Amino acid sequence: RILSQLNFTLPGKTILKPDMMVLDIIAANQWKRPIYFAISVASDAYLGMQDYFQQEGLTYRLVPMKKKISDGYPGGVQTDLMYNNMMTKFAFGGMETGKVYIDENIRRMTNNLQSNFARLASALAGEGKKDSALKVLNYCEKMMPESDVPVTYYKIPLAQAWYKTGDMDGANKLTQKLFDTFTGYLAYYSKLSTGDRNNVQQQVNENVYFLDRMRVMMEQANQKENPLYKKITDALNQYGPMYVAPQQ
Repeated sequence: RILSQLNFTLPGKTILKPDMMVLDIIAANQWKRPIYFAISVASDAYLGMQDYFQQEGLTYRLVPMKKKISDGYPGGVQTDLMYNNMMTKFAFGGMETGKVYIDENIRRMTNNLQSNFARLASALAGEGKKDSALKVLNYCEKMMPESDVPVTYYKIPLAQAWYKTGDMDGANKLTQKLFDTFTGYLAYYSKLSTGDRNNVQQQVNENVYFLDRMRVMMEQANQKENPLYKKITDALNQYGPMYVAPQQ
């Protein structure tokens, strides 16, 4: 439903000149031209308008309707536009060849890309377009190969999207890789002395948390009978006691 006005609450207690400029652009535009926000900026830059965002690729378009869906990201997804932009227009600069140096900044950008491919695939699967969702997941894997983009917790949403497509082989394959990665770190940390482990306690906590996220993912995907689910819960029972709550 097209809205006659957008109701939003500005974040924080102050408003800066750049924010006033954005608000003036929106007010003066009167929906004559599309207005986009980058997905890579801090959430404060969205000025509390996230519920009116429509993701069409690596940007959010401001639209006069509420688009919010409960996936943890701003706004909603325009799957047709986002599919076309991500699958046919976005250029990866040769990352898929394995011959391009991936520095720290580019590595962080791949995390962002993986999250957005996962969101698109999940949205497509939710619309019943499971074949298109599978194409998105396979394309993501092809364009960001594991040799250049190693397995990290950013692939958990991709595994979740795989389960939504119904492709159990693909989902289990990625879930196994995630499991091996996190338990591999925890097995190493478990052999450290108490003093040495204290130095990496944050990493210990993170990997225990990642395993628990996988447990939740499997439960949400109705995979409790999956042998991988038991492996995850057994690992949590083994390594969970290593978790130490951060001091406030």
